[in-house]
Amino acid sequence: MVGLDLLAPELRASLIEPAAMVWHTGQLSLARSCLAGEAGGRVCLQFAQDVARIDASAEVVALDLQPLTNLLAPKAPFRTEARLSGSADLTLVGGKLVALNARLDSAEGAMRVDERPDLDLGYRDLALDLKVDDGAGTWTASATLRPEGQVSSSGRLTRVDGEWQYEGDVHASVHRFDAIEAFTSQFASPRGDMSGDMQFRGRGLERPQWSGAFAVTGFAAELPDLGLQLSDGALAIAAVPTGIIVRGAITSGGGQLILDGGRAAEAHAPWHFALSGENAVLADTPALRLVLSPDLTLQQRERDWLLGGRVTIPEALIDAEVLAPPTDASSDVVIVDADDAEAADAARWNADVTLTFGEQAKLIGYGFDGRLRGDLRLRQRSGDNAYGQGQLQVSGRYAAYGQRLTIRRGRILFANSPLDEPTLDIEAERKAGSAVAGVRVTGTARLPQTEIYARPALPESEALALLVTGRNLRGVSGADRQRLSNAALALGTIGGDLLASNLGAEIGITGDAARGTEAFTIGKYLTPKLFIGYGIGLARRGSVLIVRYLIRDDVEFEATSGEQSRASLNYIIER
Repeated sequence: MVGLDLLAPELRASLIEPAAMVWHTGQLSLARSCLAGEAGGRVCLQFAQDVARIDASAEVVALDLQPLTNLLAPKAPFRTEARLSGSADLTLVGGKLVALNARLDSAEGAMRVDERPDLDLGYRDLALDLKVDDGAGTWTASATLRPEGQVSSSGRLTRVDGEWQYEGDVHASVHRFDAIEAFTSQFASPRGDMSGDMQFRGRGLERPQWSGAFAVTGFAAELPDLGLQLSDGALAIAAVPTGIIVRGAITSGGGQLILDGGRAAEAHAPWHFALSGENAVLADTPALRLVLSPDLTLQQRERDWLLGGRVTIPEALIDAEVLAPPTDASSDVVIVDADDAEAADAARWNADVTLTFGEQAKLIGYGFDGRLRGDLRLRQRSGDNAYGQGQLQVSGRYAAYGQRLTIRRGRILFANSPLDEPTLDIEAERKAGSAVAGVRVTGTARLPQTEIYARPALPESEALALLVTGRNLRGVSGADRQRLSNAALALGTIGGDLLASNLGAEIGITGDAARGTEAFTIGKYLTPKLFIGYGIGLARRGSVLIVRYLIRDDVEFEATSGEQSRASLNYIIER
């Protein structure tokens, strides 16, 4: 047996016996020769040429279709279990088709999805007949679809002025949509019916003309990842003399989405769609609930798609911490995409959509618990980052330094900036007696800047004490010292020497900068007499461990260990 690679290794076959081929005075003939596929089945060919006439015949016996699937769809998420048999006889005279008699059939076949062995997807009684004789021909094709469905087609061919004309019809009815689950994990338990008849006619390689309609009715499905139940879905695609019309609607969470679109009958006419609706739920999970009222358009312009319009969000609940994106890859990571060339040739798209947040749009996470209002215009091109233009007002509560602060002023500003880098202008504060203390957040979301303030104006250390404990600095004691210490540490060296001199004596955060050593020390009194601290150099690198013990009210022992170790006895004189 002789091995042959036909087009690709997937179609490797072997000659069952030597092929008898004859070439004589311009005439070529090939006796019946059969090839056996590695996956089983065989293909037999016979060929004879006599001057301007060619007679050929082919026979297929139990040919395995999986190698063909590997060739045409190497990344398909399924395996094909089907075998095809049939025969064909062909006659050409002067390069023109004179006669053709072909029949293909397959008793049954299946598509197996490894992740979903429970899906029964396949067919029974597949048959195709094609007959052409003396410039006229007919065809019929039919199959029963598993689990429940039927598809068929019939038509005729006519040669007019040396060119083939055709007209026919396609009928389909499907009563279960299990196949959807084979290609996506987003849908679960899809249900509904699809049926329709379409007629078509054409000439040669020209674009055919269509008439008729297909319709999906009673569609329902679950989207577990989004927590949605879709129901009452309907979609109709109709071909009329003026073009193709698309109409659809579906219910989600009590609201409805409506699709309207199509294209004109002219060759290369662009597609256009409109999506509208009111109070349709797009997501309903603990981390994200979105209720939308869209008014969007999708237009095709040659190879570009343009998405535009407005989306009103009357109700939302967004948990920013749960929805936070994964950690960005390191800047030295290079992603190699084997499909770059295909992506470059793919259709491009542009989006220009305005989002309007209503009174019930709520945002929580990262200490914030409040509402969003305002308009945000989003613009994005395929392959580029999304940019925003507009202003969102925020109100509610902000948890900081152990307190739930009321947002006095909150704005998130986008000036044609990336969506993850808006400018912040937020003030959150609390009342403490007759005074008010607050925190002001400015800068960008990536590089926020925090400032403590008070009304009436107070030193920053006093404002921090008022914000964290509700009391002035001198009134801080007990557990409040630790809270104030943690707050000061979180803020960093705000005020530099101010924190060192004012907070240190009261809560155990001391700054030796006042003594000329330019160090910032964090520490705590373990007992009323024993203090342990850790100092970090501000002007130069280095650290030091500090232990102080109050022997009596006016005598203190101090020991430090760092680049240099020392011990001292300090005598305290009060003035």
